[in-house]
Amino acid sequence: MRVFIAILALAMLGSGSPVARASSADSCGYAYADDFSTNAVAGDSYSHSMIQDHFCTGCSAGWLMFVTDSTGNRGLGLYAGMVFYPGTPAYVAYRFPPDGVAGGMTGTLEFDALPAPSLAAGWGFGAAQAVIKYDDVRAVTVDPLQIGHYTFDLAPPPTVNKVYLFVLGNMNRLDNLSVCLNATTSSSATTWGKLKSLYR
Repeated sequence: MRVFIAILALAMLGSGSPVARASSADSCGYAYADDFSTNAVAGDSYSHSMIQDHFCTGCSAGWLMFVTDSTGNRGLGLYAGMVFYPGTPAYVAYRFPPDGVAGGMTGTLEFDALPAPSLAAGWGFGAAQAVIKYDDVRAVTVDPLQIGHYTFDLAPPPTVNKVYLFVLGNMNRLDNLSVCLNATTSSSATTWGKLKSLYR
């Protein structure tokens, strides 16, 4: 069984703490997953920093780059702009579901926060932050992230349309992002017909 490391998140959430929970895509009304083995983030994310194919020493703003560790595991590296110090952090933002209604659903959101290579080819872990919002209301903030696997319980109010995830950072790697949501209140067939399961 995998060990979930979310100590910092637990401390910040109190009674609404994230907990480890096993779930399969088959049991989700809406499921999304990306292990960043492809470039799907470019189209799947709501918004993101510029994606580069090499270290961008001339970038003043934060930027993203796909990086692969020694085991062949590929993830999304986040890097701050390198022209000024401290540089603007990189970011990637998602909204779930992209075309449906999230209110009246519960579920989980998970991801790995891992080290990323530096310009000198060494691996380290810089600064990182995660923010989860229900529409415009901030529900969870974990700042700073530490290396590990994070699992968050989601329970957006019935009036909420979407769940948003924002990850910001410098010299850290995002991997194994997954979301599972299920209806807890009655929803029309039309609404749930919009909720597509995406697998990467």
